Amino acid sequence: MVLRGEEALLNKNEGAITVFFSITILAFIVFTAVIVEGSRIKIAELQGHRALEVSANSLLAGYNSLLKEEYGLFALANPDGDYLDKTVRTYFSGNTSDAEAYWRLYDHRLDSLEIALKDSLNEASVVKQQILQLMKYRGLESLGESMLDKLELISSTGGTLQILDNKLKLEREMQRLSNLQQQLKVLVETSAGFDGGESVRTLNDIQAEAFDILSIKASIRSVESDISDIRASLQGAPGSASEAVYEFLYQLSLSLQELNAEMAAKTNHIVEGFSSITTQLGAYLDVNREIQEIVQEIGLQRSAVNQEYQQYKNLMEASSKELQEEARKALEGELKTYEALLNPEELQQIKAVAINNEAILKQANAILTEIEQNTFRGIRENSPDVFGQRSIGTYANIIGGYNTSTSYSMPQLSGDEASESDLKDTRKEEAKGAKDIVEEAVSGKTVTISQEILNLLPSKGGHINDGKGQEIEFEEDKVNGGYTEESFSGFNAIVSGLKDFGIDLRDHLLINEYAIGTFKHYTSDMDKGTKSPTGQYKSSRQSYFDYEVEYILYGNTSQLQNVTEAKRDILLMRFVLNIVYIYTQPHLVNRAAVLAAAIAAPLGGAAMPIIKTMIIAGWAMGYAIEDANKLLKGDEVLLYRGNEAIKTDYQDYLRFFLLMRNSDSEMRLLRIMDLVQLNMHKKRDSGSEFFRADYYSGLTLNGEYSIKFLFMKLPLIQKQLGDLGNRYGFKKTVWTGY
Repeated sequence: MVLRGEEALLNKNEGAITVFFSITILAFIVFTAVIVEGSRIKIAELQGHRALEVSANSLLAGYNSLLKEEYGLFALANPDGDYLDKTVRTYFSGNTSDAEAYWRLYDHRLDSLEIALKDSLNEASVVKQQILQLMKYRGLESLGESMLDKLELISSTGGTLQILDNKLKLEREMQRLSNLQQQLKVLVETSAGFDGGESVRTLNDIQAEAFDILSIKASIRSVESDISDIRASLQGAPGSASEAVYEFLYQLSLSLQELNAEMAAKTNHIVEGFSSITTQLGAYLDVNREIQEIVQEIGLQRSAVNQEYQQYKNLMEASSKELQEEARKALEGELKTYEALLNPEELQQIKAVAINNEAILKQANAILTEIEQNTFRGIRENSPDVFGQRSIGTYANIIGGYNTSTSYSMPQLSGDEASESDLKDTRKEEAKGAKDIVEEAVSGKTVTISQEILNLLPSKGGHINDGKGQEIEFEEDKVNGGYTEESFSGFNAIVSGLKDFGIDLRDHLLINEYAIGTFKHYTSDMDKGTKSPTGQYKSSRQSYFDYEVEYILYGNTSQLQNVTEAKRDILLMRFVLNIVYIYTQPHLVNRAAVLAAAIAAPLGGAAMPIIKTMIIAGWAMGYAIEDANKLLKGDEVLLYRGNEAIKTDYQDYLRFFLLMRNSDSEMRLLRIMDLVQLNMHKKRDSGSEFFRADYYSGLTLNGEYSIKFLFMKLPLIQKQLGDLGNRYGFKKTVWTGY
């Protein structure tokens, strides 16, 4: 039996338990609601972020299909802001809508949207990235080991080429020495032709003329006296007698005129005689002074040649292992030739004779001046005493000391005589043949970019080649170097460029393959089945230029000029490779030496080495012309004669030249975009335009979206997410691109 007090206590405990459980359940409900609401908010945030990303990517699906199909480049087809905004909102709404309209768990709403386009196709870095992405999957096969083998073979010629370049510098210095030696030879021969007796004979003639003048002057005085006497006798004479006397007086007057004219003529002869002697002495005085100067210049030039020779010899010793055996033997054999031609000459005696002759001519000139003064004073004073033999005899004794027996023979090399069946010196013919190839016009291909269009292109005409190449010639007397030197320098640039790539080589090769694979060039039409990296047939693509890769290379507004530059570079490269080849052929090197010795015989031995090199250059250009003609027809040629394993075509040389210009890689990309701009613009109707700067490959979305409250407001979360009244707000940024 329960007592009443106990019952009351029990009822009280039950109430407390009810309150406790009520409080506990309420806390649990609140906690559960917070967990659910927090989870819902997090899920909604992720869903909204994902919806923005999907919307951005959906925008990218609207790319320009023509750009993609023909050039493998992705860009938004419609960059209009209203279109982009509407499209993103549509995609966002579609990707966040709740399943049932009557039960919206989230109710996503896009409150604010900012779209910023980026990565314009006007930027070289953007184009580069897209090209690399395309070519990494489609261009590696076209590179292969063959291209690397070609590059390796070209690089291997660098050592030989450096030696040949230094050899040519030495031989140019030797040619300058030969020129000085030839000048000295001419001057010495001129000095030996001085005839002192001629001036003595002229002085004797002058003396005779002076005596004649004195005699004429006496006759003049006699006639003048007769005229004076007759005029005095006529005063008071009868008229019949005066007529005969006047006639006689007239005749005397005529005689006086003749005597004065004769005296004037003889005076002129004397003046001319002294002038001719003075001119002769002055000319030979200059000759002997020039002999002294040339002797000094020869000494200085010889020092320069010896210094150049020592540098070349040291280079030969250091680089002999890089040379092929036959080339090494040929070049080492030439060292002996240089040494034989550079033996010191005894020129001091010639200089001493010139100094002595100069002194004699100065003394003779002083005596001549004295004789001239005495002659005219004697004529003026009618005194024959000044014309004694002493002055002329003194002059004759002095001038007789002039040395005319000196001679000068330039260093010579003996060589075999060339027979009619031997190889010829073809330098002029090959130079003309090379010019004909370079300057040959292509019928119907005269396309030029106007200045108005040029200003709209990405490159804006930057770094346009001036189209002025070195004149093609193989002359030994080029003071500042010629075509051969430029060729060595240009080829060295190719080799050096290949060595400077490092880890960037792959990217450069891929971009170059894209250019060659996508765009047309001189021999594209010869292979109708060629496809671009995007799978399109190049020959069927409409283009502004017929020769597009050449434009990428040289940037001239005229496509004919671009092809001309390509031909010139092909000739240059083939020319240098063929020179290297000839030096591995002993029979060709020997025949060149025979021809050079025959040509240089009248000039002096020091000119022989450069003539020999120029003869070899002429032959090398003959091979280059043969190679270039084949390449321009779409045929293959051996990269290096004698190596049958590696062949090249026209495209390979475009690859080489693109690599050579790796330092201008940004301009290469801009010119690629020039072509895209020109071609896309050409495809459009006259009423529409294509401007590459209006096309973007990336974008940024700054979106603000919100969801509704479901159970309750969570003040802390609401404060962090933003207060939109009865909604939770979120801010997200999405970056995306092709």
